[in-house]
Amino acid sequence: MIDSGPEWQRLSELARRSGKTALHELFDGQPARFSEFSLRSGNVLFDYSKNLITADIRTALLDLARAAGLEQAREALFSGANVNFTEARPALHHVCRGLLKTELEPVATAFDSEQARCEKLVKDFHANRFTGASGRPFRDIINVGIGGSELGPHLVVDALSPLVDKSRQFHFVSDIDHTHLTQLLAQLNPESTLVIIASKSFRTRETLSNARQIRDWMSASLSGEELSGQLIGISADPRAMTNFGISESLQFRIDPAVGGRFSLWSPVGLIARLAIGNDAFGELLKGAHDQDRHFLESDLETNLPVIMALVTLWNVNFRDINSLVTLPYHQRLGKLPDYLQQLEMESNGKSYTRTGEKAAYTTCPSVFGHIGLNAQHAFLQQLHQGTGEAYVEFLAVAKGNRPLEEDFLLASCLAQSRALLLGTHPKDAVEGDYDFKHCEGNRPSSTLLLDDLSPFTLGQLIALYEHRVFVMSVIWGINAFDQWGVELGKKLNQQLTGILEDEQASIAELDDSTRGLILAIRSARQ
Repeated sequence: MIDSGPEWQRLSELARRSGKTALHELFDGQPARFSEFSLRSGNVLFDYSKNLITADIRTALLDLARAAGLEQAREALFSGANVNFTEARPALHHVCRGLLKTELEPVATAFDSEQARCEKLVKDFHANRFTGASGRPFRDIINVGIGGSELGPHLVVDALSPLVDKSRQFHFVSDIDHTHLTQLLAQLNPESTLVIIASKSFRTRETLSNARQIRDWMSASLSGEELSGQLIGISADPRAMTNFGISESLQFRIDPAVGGRFSLWSPVGLIARLAIGNDAFGELLKGAHDQDRHFLESDLETNLPVIMALVTLWNVNFRDINSLVTLPYHQRLGKLPDYLQQLEMESNGKSYTRTGEKAAYTTCPSVFGHIGLNAQHAFLQQLHQGTGEAYVEFLAVAKGNRPLEEDFLLASCLAQSRALLLGTHPKDAVEGDYDFKHCEGNRPSSTLLLDDLSPFTLGQLIALYEHRVFVMSVIWGINAFDQWGVELGKKLNQQLTGILEDEQASIAELDDSTRGLILAIRSARQ
């Protein structure tokens, strides 16, 4: 495994030596530290100077990446090799954005066909040629999906809200608790409601339960033929969509080699395309494509996803920091921490390497976050003075629409990262209470500064995070594209749902905790 090689040992020794160094000492000794430890790709600037990283440490991290075969793995990803090695298939989300090698041209043709169908539907939608049963334009669009079928599109719709068609309302339904859905449907007219059902397998229980409730609600007002014209299906299983009652003309295919959490760029992003229009969605794809080219073609030393990944890995594996905190200082990026939780933890929350050995090192930090200003009034206290340590990634937008609020947001972001760096100084103390007010500082953070929050820049940013995840998975020797832990939960869920639905079902073979909880549930229901 990678931790037994000389590169890992070298980094362990560098971590030991640097352990007593304070971050402010690095700045004192390097007046131009920012220029050496920051990097730009397109409209995204990454400042990692507030990490306990020196030029020697960065070189050693790059050596580790090369020893892990990162350059070969990068080539394998973009050439369609089976980088998803536990399921023996490639990961082709990048093909949706146009970057491909010659050997992938047949695959790209199928992708382009679905993209063209999406573009036509969106064009007809905005021209009111694609309407509800009564000829009314669609006023409400519901996306029914969970996980990757909800988080990515939802992030885009929120982040690009100034571009969203104001004559329509776009809704997301994911949780199986029908309270939200029941309240939503009470406000809508079935004759002007369009429903998108997104599920790669078209077997996801949460999604199908919500879809059936919506279908029942609509069928009270619409005939079967009318209803089928207002349901869109997005899946890898056309037969399942047909069986649900979705017209073939409104079925859109997902390639099995596009993972759910990477599927925003496929027809799964249809609700975002409907909301912001074809041109803006095209710019989103171009931004992601631009990041793809940067990742594929840049040397590792100047490669933004690679450097981002190595900074994270340094903090996780060599400084024993097991929390990654994302703090976007922009209201429209409020869904970003949720999106990244799935992308990071479902991708790299693994413990077995490609050789079948169990990793003896951390492979994924715990990821959490919130809108920056809200977080300042919630959990940043712990980051400044708590006993645990986290690696914090701040995210800010340099140019927006409201200069006064913009300056306050940017100042808040910069102030918090500076406070984590410096802490407090004894000269600031009031006699008798310094211990209580003391902030040690010396806590690592990085800052991602976006030039703007345009579709192109957002596409760059999301693709950057995707590639960061892939780079870390390669170095850790794990598969970023499977999710067997999720599958186990689904299997046990099916078993326990049957037991809860049948009060006579035997629970003798269950563990004592689960038996006790089921008995308590049965008792409460009586």
